[in-house]
Amino acid sequence: MKKKLFALACSLLLLGTPFAEANSASPQSKAANDWLSALADSHSLEGDVVVSGKVLQKGRQKPAAGAIVHLQAWPSAEMLAALEEGESFELTPLAKTVTRPDGSFKLIVDPKVNMDRLRSANGNIDVDVVAMTKTGIVTNSFSIVQVEEARENAFSVAQVDRKTGKVKKPMYVDLEINNPSRTKLAGTEFEDRKEDSAQSEAEAGEYAAVFNEIQATSIPAECNRNWPGSVKYIKDLGPQTVTVGTIHTATSGKNMKFTYTTSAESSLGVGFSWSGSYGTYSSGGELSKSRSQSVGWGEYKAATSLYLNTQYSYAKYCITQPMDGTLIHFYEARPVQHLLSATTQTATLPSSTSYCRPWSSNTSGEKSTTTATKWTNGVSIKPVIGIDLSARTGYATNAKVNWTFVSAGRLCGVNGYPENSPGRLVMRAP
Repeated sequence: MKKKLFALACSLLLLGTPFAEANSASPQSKAANDWLSALADSHSLEGDVVVSGKVLQKGRQKPAAGAIVHLQAWPSAEMLAALEEGESFELTPLAKTVTRPDGSFKLIVDPKVNMDRLRSANGNIDVDVVAMTKTGIVTNSFSIVQVEEARENAFSVAQVDRKTGKVKKPMYVDLEINNPSRTKLAGTEFEDRKEDSAQSEAEAGEYAAVFNEIQATSIPAECNRNWPGSVKYIKDLGPQTVTVGTIHTATSGKNMKFTYTTSAESSLGVGFSWSGSYGTYSSGGELSKSRSQSVGWGEYKAATSLYLNTQYSYAKYCITQPMDGTLIHFYEARPVQHLLSATTQTATLPSSTSYCRPWSSNTSGEKSTTTATKWTNGVSIKPVIGIDLSARTGYATNAKVNWTFVSAGRLCGVNGYPENSPGRLVMRAP
């Protein structure tokens, strides 16, 4: 009962914004421009750009000029966790604009919007950037995260100063109409696959083919059909195993420990589908999620190669959006909260020895900066939606790896030297 009352209170707070006053209107009166009418066009605003990029037509052959692009915020993680299946809530529009002839856009949050009420306990805000034309729509999910110092390798989030709220590093994203799986971020990051995944590249292509043509059908009864920007919590998808770290020691005398404590964050994939049916999902962005409790795996002192896993709950939502004067819908499978769990899974020892540094006996060190490997199939959710999703936990103060060389050896990075951005770290013999 307390959970229900909390969710209701949060919903009423959300509906109290100036952007929710017209939610009782009929769908026909709530076209895209009507729903976003309270927002100023970002091109007329001066301020920090939160997200910029380009919108491209299907096939990425030419720009989508004149596309409507907007940024919308989800409620806090705490509110989502308190909801029960079947409940509805509203997304909050933050910014809007129209793409230039070259398909480019920039979004600046309208100063009238109260961002503080949208933050989760960790200070983050989860958002979708949505682009619409007369022929289709595309969306990508990411988080606006609060930081002390900008993290150069964090490409899947927008970063704002924790004290001032100023944007330190905006998000950059290229979107392709009707094809969320072809979204491109600015920059690169080390990607890898867990070799025991059952998903093949051929299967991934088959799933992505669903997005070649938009299915702008009538809104199903299970979704909220009253207004654009509304969301219904369809189903709890249950706990999903997420890889957050690895242990790789090639020989004995090389000890390694991975620490994953409260306030450490992981970027977890979002699944996107037009129909919500199994096997129709594709990657739809990433959200930055923090821990609720500390978990640990101890120190490994023998030759070991393991994936270190925990769990996050996922849920299925139906989102109603306006497009060309009518309403369409799509589904997302999104991470909700961390669950208290710690397991291991056998991994293959990386063979790369290109980026190694020597270490003498009785020496030790710690890695707590830069970005760790992004596992393209790090969220093992395929049995539920048809594909696995991405997971990446960056090395940080509360997500770090420690090592001790009892006997002399080498510390090697898979993608770069240990002091830079190594991805995975491996302890080897001299």
